[in-house]
Amino acid sequence: MKKLVFGGIVFVALAAAIPAMAADMSVKAPVYKAPPPVAVYNWTGFYVGANGGYGWRNRSVSYNPNDPIAADSFAGISGGSGTALPNATFKTSGGLGGFQLGYNRQLDPNWVAGLEADLDASVIKGSGTSSNVITVLFPPGSPGAATATEKLQWFGTARARRGYLVANELLLYGTGGFAYGRIALDANYVSSGSFGIGNLGSGFSFLCVAGTPCFAGASARVQTGWTAGAGAEWAIGNSNLTFKFEYLYVNLGAAQSFPMTATATIAGAPTPSSLTVRFSDSDFHLVRIGLNYRFGDPAIVAKY
Repeated sequence: MKKLVFGGIVFVALAAAIPAMAADMSVKAPVYKAPPPVAVYNWTGFYVGANGGYGWRNRSVSYNPNDPIAADSFAGISGGSGTALPNATFKTSGGLGGFQLGYNRQLDPNWVAGLEADLDASVIKGSGTSSNVITVLFPPGSPGAATATEKLQWFGTARARRGYLVANELLLYGTGGFAYGRIALDANYVSSGSFGIGNLGSGFSFLCVAGTPCFAGASARVQTGWTAGAGAEWAIGNSNLTFKFEYLYVNLGAAQSFPMTATATIAGAPTPSSLTVRFSDSDFHLVRIGLNYRFGDPAIVAKY
């Protein structure tokens, strides 16, 4: 009986001591496993690429006589021989294509800044026609038409870009800067009849042969101005290629003007009559897509 009592006491003592001993034992912490590195697109670096698109703009052209004979025939003056040659409005439009190069700098995880220059060939062009009637002796006179044509032959820009990454591989940006381009203009007047008008006192005259230009003129020059727009650029996976879509407004400065001069004169009045042809401001809208190749490693490893 004494043995059973002693055994019971020992059992109770051990049962009470085990939790205390367990509390004093150190517990091994769980092993932390770092997540795998995440690759994100790196926008910093130089790039080159090609682009293509479409441009358009509404234009206008006016004609102003430079001498008494031109005023008599084209200004619609009272008692004159001809009706007025009105202003013409028309649309220029067409395709464009070229290349670009630039540099991006990723300022932080979301902002990108850079510079870009491009040079594009262009077939943006259009023409407008104005009509009048010149009566030399008796009505109904000879109908005629002046046709003016404008063509943007090529253009380029040098712009700053600033954009925000709405996603790791999608950049939305605004852009603006310097623009330049070569614009070619021409105009001519063709009559349906053959006649000559001149003034011996002033020495001005012109001679028209039916179906051929009796007045003609042209001008072509490089003009400068500015441009502004916006776009989106998408990195194609983790490759070095990016695809972009952009809109630009390009303004190449004030209107050009040049003389449209008589191609032939009548005897006794050798000075060619002329009109000044004036086009509206040289500006246009364009949309284009492009593909860029960026040099360097397109992916970086994200920091933990």
